[in-house]
Amino acid sequence: MSPISLYFHIPFCSKACSYCNFYFSTVTKRVDEFVDALLLEIQQRLSLLRCYSVQTIYFGGGTPSILSIQQWTKIFKTLQPFLPVAEFTIECNPEHLSLELLYFFKSNGVTRISMGVQSVDQSDLNLMNRGHSPEQVFQIFELVEQVRLDSWTIDLIYGVPNFDKTLELISPWLERVPHISSYALTVEPKTALDYKLSRKQVTLPSDTVVIEQYKRLCSTLAKYGFDHYELSNFAKPNHYAKHNSSYWDMSPYIGFGPAAHSFVHNERLMNEAHYIRYIHSISQGNSPQKLVDERSVLDEINETIMVGLRTAKGVDLSKPVFDTYRGPLFEKIKKMQSKHPIHLDENRLSIREDDWMISDSIISDLFLDEDDL
Repeated sequence: MSPISLYFHIPFCSKACSYCNFYFSTVTKRVDEFVDALLLEIQQRLSLLRCYSVQTIYFGGGTPSILSIQQWTKIFKTLQPFLPVAEFTIECNPEHLSLELLYFFKSNGVTRISMGVQSVDQSDLNLMNRGHSPEQVFQIFELVEQVRLDSWTIDLIYGVPNFDKTLELISPWLERVPHISSYALTVEPKTALDYKLSRKQVTLPSDTVVIEQYKRLCSTLAKYGFDHYELSNFAKPNHYAKHNSSYWDMSPYIGFGPAAHSFVHNERLMNEAHYIRYIHSISQGNSPQKLVDERSVLDEINETIMVGLRTAKGVDLSKPVFDTYRGPLFEKIKKMQSKHPIHLDENRLSIREDDWMISDSIISDLFLDEDDL
């Protein structure tokens, strides 16, 4: 059977981070009802799931760790036919974790947690409206090590005023943390951070400073043995994120829960976004999915280039997806080599780590359109 990955979106949060524009809700009175709907959706998809071999499972959000042990017990029972898998990740906030919960996760097949640390500087945590303290972070690190999961990862955000302090404070742990994902703080429209910036209530670093922060992050993690294998991801050997890597390899996946996306049979689908409408749709016996698009050959080529050039291994241009328009693509690459820092080694196209911060402009220039054919 062909491999597939499963993603589950848990849309609830204890509080709203100032920068977040993902779909979430801080109203948690219908969480039990939501969990029941999620389990029903899994039952709806059983015939499709039986056509595949589930390789990875990922619970994201929102904040999956907000669920109770009783709610998780129902979820794990429903997922039991697909376990064990190569990687089973749950996103967690430090303030929700305990030794009991970590051991409970491990005993039910979870192999990896992704911890939303973001910062260990209290003023930056306040800026982002996070719910934990720096002290909690380091306490939870100790507990995670005690439980001995297969792997674990932390999220860090740069582009905040005191990122260098976070990097300094977390350095003693860099020998022991196996994986780090790091993203630039982005000011999204209609978020609390956007509101405060527009009224000059907060100040953020300049673009030049943000780039310097990213470069310091890269050089620091390299000293501690991390491979920079994707634009935002760093791992010790044997700790690469299998689930996220499946996205970059354009492998199929099925999403469950409100606003979750799926990619199967070369189609992209999206679930009903609002969790109340999602619950209603499921309870009526209807599928919450709707077709987003059926990709053309050009769409498939451009998307493969886009995700591949964010990785250290780059894009394998010998893949069958490029067969139809291989000539026009190589012609465009040759024209671009004189003005863009792209590297072509036989059939392997890549961008150097030093140039990943400008990868968006390089990638968009590489996209094929009808005029290139």
